[in-house]
Amino acid sequence: MMNTKVLVVMGMSLLGTVNVKANVLCQADMLDESQMLVQNFVVEADLEREACKQAMKGCRFTLRKLQKQGLMMGGTCQKIGLVDVAPPPVDDDLSSDDMDVPVGDQYGQFQYELDDLQYALSSSSWRTRLYAVKELANYPTLRALKMAIEHMADSDYDVRVAASKSVNTLKVQVIQMSHPLEVIARLEPLTKSSSWKKRLAAVKTLSQIQSAQTILVMIKMVGDSDYDVRVAAVNGLNKAMSFSDLKKVARTSKRELVDLLSSSSWKTRLNALKVLTKAKVRSTIVSVVKGTADSDYDVRVQAVKALNALTNARNYTGLSYGKINKLKDLYNTSSSWKVRMNTLKALGATLNPSVKLTLMMALDDSDYDVRVTATQELRKF
Repeated sequence: MMNTKVLVVMGMSLLGTVNVKANVLCQADMLDESQMLVQNFVVEADLEREACKQAMKGCRFTLRKLQKQGLMMGGTCQKIGLVDVAPPPVDDDLSSDDMDVPVGDQYGQFQYELDDLQYALSSSSWRTRLYAVKELANYPTLRALKMAIEHMADSDYDVRVAASKSVNTLKVQVIQMSHPLEVIARLEPLTKSSSWKKRLAAVKTLSQIQSAQTILVMIKMVGDSDYDVRVAAVNGLNKAMSFSDLKKVARTSKRELVDLLSSSSWKTRLNALKVLTKAKVRSTIVSVVKGTADSDYDVRVQAVKALNALTNARNYTGLSYGKINKLKDLYNTSSSWKVRMNTLKALGATLNPSVKLTLMMALDDSDYDVRVTATQELRKF
């Protein structure tokens, strides 16, 4: 389960205003799509109404930032009401930039110790950095884990080795205590680092999460410029696809998966289709059909596999009229015979009488294979 630290904002400090004398505390919780707690928000104010208003505002502010990163798309904020919690001291200079981090390490346990270690790690002395990076292993928080990963690319060999040991010590314990989305939000920025060592460590750490929530990160990293990072990402993706929550995560992230099908990297497109093949998200059928005419052979083959997986799924005959109409439009507008042929297959598999007219009109298509497919699909009726 996640580390239930409490993010406490005094008065309206979230908005950059001055603290006020307060005597009531109100709590709001951020929940993911499965209603699992991700983060607490407790605000202190003079009146219950004002405290609850600011608690909800803080929750929604952080939720929007997560959603901009493609996370917590099904997340919600829920008002809990008055609580009796003794808040830790809060920095009067808290800015909106500090709220980019959607976890509570900065305001909770080990805050001051990690601040000191952060300062020590910026030292020009390798001995100081070495001691500090070893000390990180004693503070099982996401912040400490991220700091250790960052110094796996240190200029000094001994510091890099010590950082690697600290990461190995921290990652299992921290991941077990934290919500998957919390870990992803904190570590995903490291996958964009210019250092392959940081990217590799971030990918390997994220692959320890026992959830399919990492599929988007892993798909993006399979096209990395470094071989070791690509291998780690492929292994992490295969592991993520083995978890029971894959279908649920894929449905929640279907827009992001569809967007990845437009990536300039054929490896990214290929692996996005692999996820759709296994998850069988029928609402992505239009994008899958388009993939059958991809410029890359392997992607085209995988798109056909995804098409077969979707159309053979038990719930495919319940495809919405909106998607059926989009398939009809795709047939009428596509210049690719492969797209037109596979569009007819997707339409015929619905067994919906409304597609018969499109199939009949396709009997006069300019391509022989398309005409044959139209005849075969009509026989299903």
